[in-house]
Amino acid sequence: ASPAPPPPPAAAPPPVPQRQWFLAFGGTAHGPLAESALPGEARAGHLRPDTLVWREGMADWKPAGEVPELAFALVPVPPPLPGA
Repeated sequence: ASPAPPPPPAAAPPPVPQRQWFLAFGGTAHGPLAESALPGEARAGHLRPDTLVWREGMADWKPAGEVPELAFALVPVPPPLPGA
C-alpha cells in the first residue's frame, strides 16, 4: 500500500492589520505610522521613551516608555564607535 498523500497546505491566514501610531515631536503630531516603521523612527531620534504616542483605542497620549507594546522599538541604540 502506498502512503497517503500529504494533506493540502492550509491557506495562509490574512495578514493582521498593523496598528497605526501617531508620534508627537517638534510640537507636531506625526502619523499615522505603521508599527513596523517605529524602530526606524527610534533610530532617527523621533521615538524615545519620553515621546508622546497615541493609537486608536488609547484614551490619551502617553510617553512611549509607558506603552509596553512599544518596548520592541525602544531598544537602545549604541553610541558611535570611538574615532568613527
